[in-house]
Amino acid sequence: MRMTYEGWDPVLAKIISCHDNVMKWKLCHREELSTWVKNNVVVLGDACHPTLPYQAQGAAMAVEDGLVLGLLLGRLRSTDAIPEQEKKAHINSVLKIFEGLRKKRTTTNVKGAIANRVMFHMHDGPEQEARDSELAEVDWVKPCRWGWADPGYQKKMLGFDSVSDTNNAFNRWVTKNGTANQQESVNGEARL
Repeated sequence: MRMTYEGWDPVLAKIISCHDNVMKWKLCHREELSTWVKNNVVVLGDACHPTLPYQAQGAAMAVEDGLVLGLLLGRLRSTDAIPEQEKKAHINSVLKIFEGLRKKRTTTNVKGAIANRVMFHMHDGPEQEARDSELAEVDWVKPCRWGWADPGYQKKMLGFDSVSDTNNAFNRWVTKNGTANQQESVNGEARL
């Protein structure tokens, strides 16, 4: 490695000189867990839906997981539709809402990362030339078979409203399960 970077920036040479050996670090794909919830325990982020970095959304998915989980548990804690003494009994049900909401989204992300891996690592040849030609014509308005350059796919991934999605799911759940059978609202908007 030192020979490979010989003549490069002296700071880089200094960093490399601090290491006695370097091991190869492979990127590996792992399947999503079939379930993320057991009793009142839930896993999130790469622990349940690992993704390759080809879509640069792995950390974003984990942050969204935290947002959705916190929002659901906060809504359960603050709702008047479930009697206080029954709230703990509903935690597992709320965790399953979390899993259902997030699996749809994270599966889309993982599949997008896999598709990007194919697109980014295509060997030179006719398929690569066709890809390059298609990408040269991208106008960010018309659909593109490559999700990376498809405006509809990008809007779905980057314009997704996790808060609204979560609040809607919780409102449906509390309407079905709450003793008051009514949605919480303040001035017509869901209360967080």
